[in-house]
Amino acid sequence: MTNLPQHKPLIAHVLFRLGTGGLENGVVNLINTIPTEKFRHAVICMTDYTHFRDRITNPDVQVYCLHKKPGQDFAVSDYGNCYVR
Repeated sequence: MTNLPQHKPLIAHVLFRLGTGGLENGVVNLINTIPTEKFRHAVICMTDYTHFRDRITNPDVQVYCLHKKPGQDFAVSDYGNCYVR
């Protein structure tokens, strides 16, 4: 067995939009309660996020917005347009 560095697993939460809502509240609660020493988190928003993002207490959690337009927006597959906060 090799001594490779141990990385914490990444949990990626994919949402349409990080705004006020039941699903979004559940995701924020999971992020805030799952032990940070065991897991990392990232939130991927198909559109954008609101001030609700500020409820995430861990400053290491990154939120990515794909800025999807209404309908079938095939430009979302261009990962060069990702933004991080």
